[in-house]
Amino acid sequence: MSECVHSSTNTILDSNNNADIRNIQHTYDKLWHESHAEIARGNVYTDPIPGHRSGSTRWGVSLLLRPAPAVAERMEAVIARFRPLIGEQHIFYSAANLHTTIRVYEYYREPITLQDPEIQRYAEITQAVANHFPPMQIYYQGLTATQRGILAQGYPLTTTIQHFRQALRDRLAAEGLNHGPEQNHARDITHNSLCVFNGPLLNPQQTCAFIEQERTIDLGSTTAATLDFVYYQRTANTVTPITLATIKLAGND
Repeated sequence: MSECVHSSTNTILDSNNNADIRNIQHTYDKLWHESHAEIARGNVYTDPIPGHRSGSTRWGVSLLLRPAPAVAERMEAVIARFRPLIGEQHIFYSAANLHTTIRVYEYYREPITLQDPEIQRYAEITQAVANHFPPMQIYYQGLTATQRGILAQGYPLTTTIQHFRQALRDRLAAEGLNHGPEQNHARDITHNSLCVFNGPLLNPQQTCAFIEQERTIDLGSTTAATLDFVYYQRTANTVTPITLATIKLAGND
């Protein structure tokens, strides 16, 4: 369950003295600084379908936070504006699959079912940790990008998300289940992907100009009392998270 908290451009991000927020902003700025010149030249990476043929291990079992409907609507409106600039061959997110990744448990593998003992343990451990944490809050403001796609920048409004990530990582490690891309450290940003590049850009320079123009666009905030434990179905043109379990945070009635 997610609810929207309306906001304006006068937010905690303006003249913010919070070191964590400044570090997150630095990461988003760094992504854009390192990528925009390459994107403007049309140098982007096509995201392969995972599996033995491509060698890709992206799209593993994950824990997701869904943006509130009003926030998802704003994100969809932004996607509709840049979609004509990049072309139709890319993977575009919608309200059905927009998300912020809280944790990736393991690299891609198949098949995945809830009857898998390891999958069951991930879900059980995650719920046990979630019982000690309140709902999570994220404010989304501005766009950034990498050579793999366009992102909405997200900023946690409390320390809950990062403390939860670390507690979950510690518990998984204690159980011998700290696998995947976050084995060495918990992720530390809360972005929301808007599209994944899946071929050449139709108009690279206009794409860059659009992102630059919307570096501070207000997309609103979300308070999430539940999280989705998912695996992905990935095709040539879609990314679909399939919910295996709903994780309830403390205080969720």
